[in-house]
Formats: sequence, C-alpha cells, structure tokens
Amino acid sequence: MSDIVNTTTTPYGFGTEYTGNKQGIEYKQLTEMIDQNVNSVKAKLASIKDAGSSVSIGNMFDMQLIMNRLSQFSEMSTALMSAANSTATSVARNIK
Repeated sequence: MSDIVNTTTTPYGFGTEYTGNKQGIEYKQLTEMIDQNVNSVKAKLASIKDAGSSVSIGNMFDMQLIMNRLSQFSEMSTALMSAANSTATSVARNIK
C-alpha cells in the first residue's frame, strides 16, 4: 500500500505536506513557519526603517497584522508542546 501525499496551503501561503499514514507531530514544519514569520517581521521593520519619518497608517496596520500572526504561531507552538508534554507525563504516570 502506498502512502498518499497531500499538499495544502494555508491562507498565509505556508504550505504543509503530510503523508496519509503518518502519525505524530512535525516540529520541523512548526519551527519553519515561525522562522518565516520572524523573517517577515524583520523585513517589514527594515522597510519601515528605510521609509524614515514617512511611515503610513497602512504600513503600521500591516506590521500589526504580521506581529499578530507571529504571536499566534508562537502561542500555538507553546500550546502544542505543552499538550505533548502533558500527554507524555500522563502516560508515564499511568505505566506502573
């Protein structure tokens, strides 16, 4: 039986690829998404710095959106790691 590979794209353009029979958490993809968001923040900060004192309201809203997205990805990764830790602890506690 061959594994089926499905590719989806999130609204923000981050592609995720997974195999139909695979189980577990892909930490590498999670860290890559966070790294992409950090790079977006750095690029936006550089463009605001280059604009000098002529920063528009649109740029500020765009920066707020990018920071909000980064915050959500960071919170998601923290919650995911916490849930995985809680599950492993519970399993270890119940094995006696």
